[in-house]
Amino acid sequence: MIVDFAALKRGYREPGERCEIPGVGSISVKSARELLSDSFFRLLVTKGRDVKTVTSATRAIPSVVRAALEFRDERCQVPSCVDPAPIEIDHVQDYALGNPTEIENLVLLCRWHHEAKTHKGYRLIGEPGHRQWLAPGDTETAARPAETGATGAAHGQPDDGQLMFDDP
Repeated sequence: MIVDFAALKRGYREPGERCEIPGVGSISVKSARELLSDSFFRLLVTKGRDVKTVTSATRAIPSVVRAALEFRDERCQVPSCVDPAPIEIDHVQDYALGNPTEIENLVLLCRWHHEAKTHKGYRLIGEPGHRQWLAPGDTETAARPAETGATGAAHGQPDDGQLMFDDP
């Protein structure tokens, strides 16, 4: 499916904008949104001839997006995290709330920070290269203090090598 960014954001096409399924023809933006919510489509969002993003209608990360994300982020994106553990991909804005699976809404996090963000109310804000980690209730935009190490101590937990999370 090919959809102009402005039309997708606005919810309808204006003259000269595209919303189509190649080989099928033009469709309404409403129809495109409905198809995306319960189908497996690759969506190419454009602004004129420039590709703005490649996204997926599912939580699954397309391989081309995964490769671009790993190139962009390389490691956990919480400032000063040095955890060498395998990284996980997280939706910055929750997918379950209707937010897209696209590179602008994805970030690499270590397991600890992924769990803290998902289950403990921590937030990651800012653009790539300018991220800030906020604790639950933080309203300021100041980054959290520097963290070191790779075990719980690196993340404000006892240094016993265990991740400390309560069951939800």
